Amino acid sequence: METMEKLNDPGEIQQEPINTKNQKKYIRIIFLLAFFLLLLLILFIFAIIARNKVVDEKEKLQNINSELEKNNTELSTKISYLNKEKKDLEKTISEMMPAIEYFTKNFKNLGMDWLMLGDRFFDLSYAENKIIKNSFGKNGKNFIEEVGDVNNGLNYESNERNVYDLYIPLSAKENKHNYNRIILFIHGGAWVGGEKYQMNMFCLTYGSLGFITASMGYTLLVEKYKDYNMFRIMDEITAAIKAIKAKLVDLGFDGEKLEMAISGFSAGGHLCLIYPYAFRNDSVIPIKFIINLSGPVTLDGDYFIKLAKENDTLDDIYSSNIEEAKEQNRIAIINKDLDKQPPEIGQYSIIMFMNVFLGRKLTEDISEMFDLEKNVIKKSKKYYEIFNKTKYVLPLYKVDNTSIPTLCFYGGNDDIVGIGHFGPLYDKFTECGNKNIELVYSRYGMHNPYDFETEEGINKGRKMNSKILEYAEKYFTK
Repeated sequence: METMEKLNDPGEIQQEPINTKNQKKYIRIIFLLAFFLLLLLILFIFAIIARNKVVDEKEKLQNINSELEKNNTELSTKISYLNKEKKDLEKTISEMMPAIEYFTKNFKNLGMDWLMLGDRFFDLSYAENKIIKNSFGKNGKNFIEEVGDVNNGLNYESNERNVYDLYIPLSAKENKHNYNRIILFIHGGAWVGGEKYQMNMFCLTYGSLGFITASMGYTLLVEKYKDYNMFRIMDEITAAIKAIKAKLVDLGFDGEKLEMAISGFSAGGHLCLIYPYAFRNDSVIPIKFIINLSGPVTLDGDYFIKLAKENDTLDDIYSSNIEEAKEQNRIAIINKDLDKQPPEIGQYSIIMFMNVFLGRKLTEDISEMFDLEKNVIKKSKKYYEIFNKTKYVLPLYKVDNTSIPTLCFYGGNDDIVGIGHFGPLYDKFTECGNKNIELVYSRYGMHNPYDFETEEGINKGRKMNSKILEYAEKYFTK
């Protein structure tokens, strides 16, 4: 009982110690402080992350701003360059206006006819009573749907350059089984440029006169094309002629009756000479004659010559006249001064072409073959080694007594190939007892020998066109 009384006595209940209460209080405070510190730490981390993002974005904006400033500088430079080009173009147009006015005045039909083969040339020094003296006749001025068909971009091999355009006049379509006349045109461009379309106006003009015509591309002698060399181009001409024949046979023409003339301008002139001289047996269509427009016949720098004075032009360009002009100091080497002339048509380029003809790099062994300080060709052992190899694809060294009839057109003011190329070719024919070579010489014509500005030049253009038709009558089978 006593025990129970003690237990029920409030005074006897033991109170919780004061120290224990304080400890719990401190624990709560510490917990809260830790919580707030942790929260502050998290906020601090987020602040650092946000700050870094801001710094990154700032750097990005600075980089973008720098790039924009750089682009702005480049754009300003380009705009400045374009403004200069615009001024130069305006100046060129201004200088050309007299010629443009001349063309407008003297050439009535500028639509499909080529300027240099327009009405002034075909209205007609070689015609009698407005009737052209040939057996196939003239279909019309323009090679359009009523005149014939144009087949553009036909492939003859797989290379992107291995394409040709084919023009078939109505007179040929209407007489397929008896028709035989084709002219193949090859573009120029120093063997490293140019396109087949540059010869399309020749195709249009002679197509309108009744010929089947074609223009072809070929692999350029530049490092973009693997295994480039002049022999490859010869193979491509063979392939193009084969494709042309196959196409015409598919269209119903008699492949056994087909005959061809081959023509080219500048580098294309070289190709239209060397292929028939050295590789004509590879052609599946017999080549009957050549039309050479300002084509180089050699890479011997001595033949790349011009008259020393711009207004002084030889009356003709046979070798004897050139030798006389040399003695009178009226002859100069073309573009000997490299600092004053574009390198692609200078003496330096002759060495480069010797390399690329053989599939070598442009500047391979250049120091052994050319003196850059004196701007002259070195007739070194290496020079003769390379030059002798190029003779296999140079017309001057492939002429013989069977060489195909050759019609040449050169200009007296040509400062790219020069007036020195016909004379040695003519001499070579003469040495071989071959009389099948003829010259039409445009006294004031330039590299493009057709001269629009003088009556003499227009007459020589007419004469050239007349000669082409005469050769067609003479050498194509009737």
